[in-house]
Amino acid sequence: MPLNPREQRFLTFCTAIALIVIGITVPIKKRVDRIVEHRLKAVMAERVVWNCEGCRAKPLIPVTGQPHQPRAWASLKDIPQQLIDSVIAVEDKRFYKHHGIDLYRTLGAAYIGVKHRESPRGTSTLTQQLSRTLFTSRERTLTRKAKEGLFALALERRLKKKEILELYLNTVPFGNAGPYEIVGVADGALAFTGKNIADVNVADIALIAGVIQRPSYLNPRSHPEAANRRRDLVLKIMRKAGVIDAQVEAQAVATPVRLAELPAENGHYLQLAARELRRVVNANEPVETTLTLDARLQQLGVEAVSRGVDMLNRKAKSGARIEAALVALDPRTGAVKALVGGSSFAASQVNRALARRQPGSVFKPFVYAAAMEYGSRDGALGPYSEVNDIPRTFFFNGKVYAPRNYSGEYQGRITLQEALNRSLNIPAVRVAEAVGYSRVATLARNAGLEGVAATPSAALGSYEVSPLALAGAYTAFTNQGMALKPYLVERVRGWDGNTLYEASPKSASVMRPETAQMLTNMLRGVVLNGTAYLAGRLPFAAAGKTGTDDDGWFVGFTDRLLCVIWVGYDDNRDLGLQGATSALPIWIDFMSRAYKMSSYRFANRLPGPPAQMYGSFSNVDRDPPPDAFTEVSALDTPVLGEQLLRSSR
Repeated sequence: MPLNPREQRFLTFCTAIALIVIGITVPIKKRVDRIVEHRLKAVMAERVVWNCEGCRAKPLIPVTGQPHQPRAWASLKDIPQQLIDSVIAVEDKRFYKHHGIDLYRTLGAAYIGVKHRESPRGTSTLTQQLSRTLFTSRERTLTRKAKEGLFALALERRLKKKEILELYLNTVPFGNAGPYEIVGVADGALAFTGKNIADVNVADIALIAGVIQRPSYLNPRSHPEAANRRRDLVLKIMRKAGVIDAQVEAQAVATPVRLAELPAENGHYLQLAARELRRVVNANEPVETTLTLDARLQQLGVEAVSRGVDMLNRKAKSGARIEAALVALDPRTGAVKALVGGSSFAASQVNRALARRQPGSVFKPFVYAAAMEYGSRDGALGPYSEVNDIPRTFFFNGKVYAPRNYSGEYQGRITLQEALNRSLNIPAVRVAEAVGYSRVATLARNAGLEGVAATPSAALGSYEVSPLALAGAYTAFTNQGMALKPYLVERVRGWDGNTLYEASPKSASVMRPETAQMLTNMLRGVVLNGTAYLAGRLPFAAAGKTGTDDDGWFVGFTDRLLCVIWVGYDDNRDLGLQGATSALPIWIDFMSRAYKMSSYRFANRLPGPPAQMYGSFSNVDRDPPPDAFTEVSALDTPVLGEQLLRSSR
């Protein structure tokens, strides 16, 4: 039967309305789908499993709040089913029946809202909550609610319910705990209970599920009473939903809430590891990352720094707080085994292992290395070459430089070995002058100490370096003249098991093996007979150098571990203590405890074969007049008259 004109007009109107709706919604749908696809890729790429030696005993909580920081991720199969069921029971009991928006729940909330003349609440499904986390904000506006609904529908079209659950449980916010931004149930379990997600009990599950509703108010660290009441309410909901029975509920209610201490000792290391991970792998997929960290050694480092800082602050007269940093690495590879950026990560997230400070006398070994490597205009130099330790004014580029020995005492003629043992300033600058300031600076820069300039003051460590860079530079002595670049990421694998990145030690040639061996033995002399004599009492062979500027330093190493300690004030004020009394005790505390671990059972020998002591008894005491000064390195003279000398003591 043909349509009458009225019916035709009505059909035309409906068709036009449909076309308009399609014309509007199709572009919106495509745009929403593009946004969802892009954001999901980014979220998936943040899925990181952290592995390291000893990490099973010491869980790692990545510190968030920065774009470079990856998240720990728990797959759905690793999350207890009771936790999944409790979240669904509390937050969205019709989760498996709706397609992103629960119309029944929305209409019911709207009716109650109209009846009581208030805005509808509690209408968001898990999918809508996930949309809010990933795509919108938490502002209470109709526009935000509409966007949230569109994204929820898009997520339900693209993902299975299990995938939505895994995304939700790993991205749901739990508020802050000290310096940590807790995101996802895996971090929530660690932050609140100290347990891995697979090990939580029913009381833990209720506590975690309860925080989701209002993280800022129900966080058990900041609002323990409210969190406890909420936990008990969640247990009741779990019992009514059939997740647990009445007996289990009663036992869980009777269980007191005991919050775990946050494992803040890994914070500075993980911040740096996260940056390195993003630098070495441009991953657009989940990754499994193996770190160089030894969690047990890290714990020893944290404890040594904490004890040392507490002791120094008790004795200090200044109102400011003394701080410290520790870097320990494998001298054979450059792998960073422990890194402590301060006495308390919870109190300050400033990573002092990266802070650039004047190294003082811990730089002097690079001066003597240049002497052994290049010699002077008068011939080759060795540990038993002599230098005149008397007050001296140096002239460079029209400027006067007049250093003094720290003690104010002068020894007259002295060997380079004894000058290093006593950390004397005048001999170090004399040697740098004779070898050539630019040669000293170039050798230091080749070792990784950027920014060292060719000036007399460089010999006394006037150019700032970081503890991490200094640790890498000292590997030139332990590694046959090759300086190793410190690294924290050992290996990265994709979710499919394919290797995306494998670390290989990066090295730079700094000096001959013979030079490295001589310096290692000279630094052993500092420990046996010099400013670091306290370390000579340890039951293993160690070598190292103290340093004192405004700060205190000690760098020491064995055949298996190299450790740098820095001590000072954050505001650069003078510590007023020598490295031997500020940094060295922390080093001894750390290394003596590390020695008890089977992995670091140091040998009674130092890295490399016995040193061959090359050089001559050339004197380093010629004083060129100011108007005739020419830097030796500019002459580019070869090392002269090398002779085999007796081996080191």
